[in-house]
Amino acid sequence: KLRSFLTMLGIIIRVFSLVVLVSITNSATDSVTDSINSLGSNLFSVNIRDDKGKPVRMDDLKELAREESIDMTAPMTQSSMFINESEDEDSASVYGTTGDIFTIQNKKLAQGRFIKSVDLDNHSMVAVISHTTAEEFFGSVNVVGQNITLDGMKFQIIGVLEEEENTMSAMMGESYDVYIPFTTLIRTGTDISSDITSFYASSSKDDSMDQAETTLNTWLLNRFENDEDAFKLINQSSILEVMESVTGTMTLWLGGIAGISLLVGGIGIMNIMLVSVTERTREIGIRKAI
Repeated sequence: KLRSFLTMLGIIIRVFSLVVLVSITNSATDSVTDSINSLGSNLFSVNIRDDKGKPVRMDDLKELAREESIDMTAPMTQSSMFINESEDEDSASVYGTTGDIFTIQNKKLAQGRFIKSVDLDNHSMVAVISHTTAEEFFGSVNVVGQNITLDGMKFQIIGVLEEEENTMSAMMGESYDVYIPFTTLIRTGTDISSDITSFYASSSKDDSMDQAETTLNTWLLNRFENDEDAFKLINQSSILEVMESVTGTMTLWLGGIAGISLLVGGIGIMNIMLVSVTERTREIGIRKAI
């Protein structure tokens, strides 16, 4: 009985492991997919490697946004600055952009407002901060109207983003994100050029992604002398397809490992049953003879 119990216990553990592994993989797949979808499924990102002496400016992005298949465009220039509030000093990722970036990336506000055109025109010293930044340095998200210091420069907080709860954020770890007007960032003395080397765009409709990608690719090729290596265009839906493929392969891989474990357990049960019958053959014969 003890031997049979231990054998069954091994099978129970293997079945439980199979169920847990597959469940964890499926949960991770759903979480990553939701995280990517939360950024927007009609999103494009463009990184310019060589502008061929024709740098992209704000007016160029506005012209691009007038295309029928393109809905919005927004520059995204990043710099690292020190936050110095409440005697704490940490490095923050400061993004110079426009208000359209929040719509393109499907970000929502917990308090305040987004960056407006007037902030860009006036080079306003205003900032939209992430939920993590507000909680860490102010202990609350109700900080609209207060000031935050970046490299010794004071910015008025005009908005706080909602907290992002997804797997990608957890994997990336804690980060302090601050969004300021693009025109303000290039005037902060941080050696940021007015040339746009990275920007985001969104398609006008979810079913016009292919047309929008073609429009973007054609526009970039015409500008950069048909050099495909001068830029990198990334389609958000393509990233989603790749992630689904990777997680699907991972599910099959983990399921296969657990399946092999179950097969080994099954062979173990057959072995125990065979031994149990074989070792009692002599005993049964003697009993019948007697």
